[in-house]
Amino acid sequence: MGKEEYKIRCKVFRDNARILFDFLIKDYGYYLKHESNKSNSGSIISETLLYTNEKRKRIIKISNSFHPNDNGFELIIVDTSKKTKHILKKKLVFNVPKNMQVSEQHHLNQISTDFRKNHSKIISGKKFYDDAFEYTTVKQNKHRISTLKTILLWLLMVIIIILMERYFQ
Repeated sequence: MGKEEYKIRCKVFRDNARILFDFLIKDYGYYLKHESNKSNSGSIISETLLYTNEKRKRIIKISNSFHPNDNGFELIIVDTSKKTKHILKKKLVFNVPKNMQVSEQHHLNQISTDFRKNHSKIISGKKFYDDAFEYTTVKQNKHRISTLKTILLWLLMVIIIILMERYFQ
């Protein structure tokens, strides 16, 4: 795929996604933040539309990665309702790999329609997915990790010594 093809995909995604997912702003009161990641040469690597709604406790991330990333299109929803415990839930709802996309990005139409129709309770904050992935927003302390590794190594050594004593008796 040539440089012009990437430029076309980038423009089509940015223009169409904003229009097709505008219902998040109009119907649900989300706020939109647009982000572009560029390479050192200035080429756009990825485009992200970040819809946030504190009242509904949701973040909806709609992104498309271009050259050289292979992620393609992703729509991810984050439930921020448990943020007080530094735990968030997120769900990858839709994914279209880069190599499965065409320049016109017809998948955007289908996904926005499906998302609006079949995920309204999630978008509105009334419920969330049961199979969502939980992750912490707190970075782990390196000291604690090294201490845990040390403890596990000592424990492993003790087990090996016990096993060797039993084996040679």
